[in-house]
Amino acid sequence: RLHLADEDLAHFPDRTVLFCRGLGVALLGVALFPVAAFGWVHRWLPIRVVDRAIQRFAQLSANKTHVSTTGILAGVVSFGLFFSAYIAVFHLLFGWPASLWYALSLPVASLGAHHYLSRARRFIASLRCARVLLRARFTGRRLLALRNELIAQIEAARWEVPMEALMPERTGGP
Repeated sequence: RLHLADEDLAHFPDRTVLFCRGLGVALLGVALFPVAAFGWVHRWLPIRVVDRAIQRFAQLSANKTHVSTTGILAGVVSFGLFFSAYIAVFHLLFGWPASLWYALSLPVASLGAHHYLSRARRFIASLRCARVLLRARFTGRRLLALRNELIAQIEAARWEVPMEALMPERTGGP
């Protein structure tokens, strides 16, 4: 009901680990923010093209595999074209050695920006979890006990189900 992550709940009994991990992630986030910002700036236009292509194709086809294929193809084309244009302009302004390093940094910074955003969302959820658990200590202990009880019930039920029920029957063929 509280929408708390299982991983954060598992680390609750040791508040030192929860605090140190949160502090470490926050410091790492501050240190890597310039790289993420560099990646966000350079991937903004290609992502818009991919989103637009997916929206147009999603209206034409309800098949999700076609939509995902369109997203992949649009991503390859748009990132390739935009990154090539960025590199060409950079090469005209700064020359050969700098453009090589710039070209090598674009994919790394773009992936770093994507990863940074997902980790930032997770960090915000972790902060919420820590706030809830540290404000209500007995609630945290009760949630941890309920979690362990649920895991025990799942393990017990797993051994009660016969193996034949878990494996689909083979119909025809060796």
